Amino acid sequence: MEFGVGSVVEGKVTGITKFGAFVGLPEGKSGLVHISEIAYSYVNDVKEHLKEGQEVKVKVINVDDKYLNIAEKFLYGELAVALDMPKDEVKGYITDYLKKN
Repeated sequence: MEFGVGSVVEGKVTGITKFGAFVGLPEGKSGLVHISEIAYSYVNDVKEHLKEGQEVKVKVINVDDKYLNIAEKFLYGELAVALDMPKDEVKGYITDYLKKN
């Protein structure tokens, strides 16, 4: 699987720190979602947005020797356009929808 910049991949949150979350990706790769890339709104505590073991879709924004730098918020931006709603409301909308269905 190619992990080029702009790729959207699925993974699982494997660890949470004060500065972001590590995500296990296909082929044994790892990525880091920096706290600033989790949501469009201010994130004070990563654990309020992500949980260990949570399945996530992320977008690759940079590739270096050790980790893929990935962002969850880009996907919410794309969904906001599709749903015609503010970016900072998309995650709550999706969470509420999934709880109901």
